[in-house]
Amino acid sequence: MIGQISLAAIFLLILMTLKVPAPREVARTFAPLIPNQREDRKIVLNNIEAKSVFIFDISQNKMLYEKNSSDPLPLASLTKLMTILLLEEKSRDGVFIPISKDAVLQPHSEGMEPGDRFEKEDLEEFTLASSSNDGAWAAAEYLSGGDIENFALLMNERARELGLSSLNFSNPTGLDITIPSSRLSGAFGNAKDISLLLKYIYENYPNILAKTRKWEISITSLAGRTINATNTNEALGDIPQIIAGKTGYTMVAGGNLAFIFDTGFNHPIVVSILGSSEKGRFEDAKKIAEAIFKYYADQYRYDISSQLNL
Repeated sequence: MIGQISLAAIFLLILMTLKVPAPREVARTFAPLIPNQREDRKIVLNNIEAKSVFIFDISQNKMLYEKNSSDPLPLASLTKLMTILLLEEKSRDGVFIPISKDAVLQPHSEGMEPGDRFEKEDLEEFTLASSSNDGAWAAAEYLSGGDIENFALLMNERARELGLSSLNFSNPTGLDITIPSSRLSGAFGNAKDISLLLKYIYENYPNILAKTRKWEISITSLAGRTINATNTNEALGDIPQIIAGKTGYTMVAGGNLAFIFDTGFNHPIVVSILGSSEKGRFEDAKKIAEAIFKYYADQYRYDISSQLNL
């Protein structure tokens, strides 16, 4: 017994001599790895080709980053977000939309033929995922009785109702308007309003965005004819947990892209990119997604360190 007590006393003396630091003192050696002030951290984006960028945290209802986001720029096929929103809001579910000769004469037709009829929901998803000009034109004709100019007025009226004052539409596709000796944009708007438009659709009509995260899409007409197309968003594989996306490109606009992705645990972020190049918009999207994931990883590390009082 005496021997056991002696051994215990010796062990206690060794511990006192070594002065083993308390757990908190050990943890403090890692403190420099954690940002000291959460508010001081910012999203850092280098070598972004786009003229304008807007990034918005939907869950926290706050802007994360902007670059010239109030400058009006050509929208190209981002215009179709408004076209399909109107089709969703102003037509009944399950209705079949007829395809006219004028619709299939639009540039870059996706293979529709005059006389085809497609269910509204299929046409919406196909038009957004494949950026179908014939689909957008058919939707506009259906809602306006064939009066495309009147449909453009409806688009602009809806934009004002939503408080998106920078958006201005001249046609349902966003294609450039060719006039003697020049080309004009079919739609203008700023990156902030495009992000807010996509956010509105996501929060109110997420079903029409579902196929925009798929590589391949097909629809079948009332007569049984099937059309296949590939998603125009080449960044699908580079944006983790993408929820929705819409591309746009014309000679006047350059490369545009708007998308929503989840940073984890139902935390959606909406991004709009305007005035990049045809390929540059996808590289921009990849860089932005990486920067946002890093931003929230750093935030998570800071929050954990604060809770542990490191």
